[in-house]
Amino acid sequence: MDKSRELVRLENRIYAHREKIERRLRLRGISEDEVVDLAVKVMLSAVTKAHQLRDETKLCPWLMKIADNCCNAYYRERNDRWRREVSREIDPITGEEMDIYEMIPGRLVAEENIIIEEDIEYITSKLSCLNEKEKRVMILHDFEGYKFREISDKLGANENTLRAQHKRAIDKLKKTFL
Repeated sequence: MDKSRELVRLENRIYAHREKIERRLRLRGISEDEVVDLAVKVMLSAVTKAHQLRDETKLCPWLMKIADNCCNAYYRERNDRWRREVSREIDPITGEEMDIYEMIPGRLVAEENIIIEEDIEYITSKLSCLNEKEKRVMILHDFEGYKFREISDKLGANENTLRAQHKRAIDKLKKTFL
């Protein structure tokens, strides 16, 4: 019985972070129409994985990681769906469904590059409020997945300095989006 109370308390703490999760999703470029649905998905995922949380003091970073993972899955699924919708046509002669990318070599690669370029332009425009050091740390940590220790080794900078630069970058971006 005591364990179930702990679980309910943890669930309530997870739901209390809803606004932070929604802000994180907006930071990652999720449209307003999708933010609430994806935030609910993040919270449900966190509740089902609550038994994996080892240290409750790290609940917020843990939730942000789940939000990032859900965001990545959302974008992968959206791109796959878009590709399926765009690539299918009905052959007017046979009436059969055909994949237009099989008929036009290299077309899919070109369209993927356009999508990537648009994403890069959007992210670059949002990162313009950061100085070069903050951008570098943010890109290495958040986009390329390096740990601060690895960035420290790579750049020859103090790990705590890198963490402070990252925190400043996050704070600036929050002000930009809010």
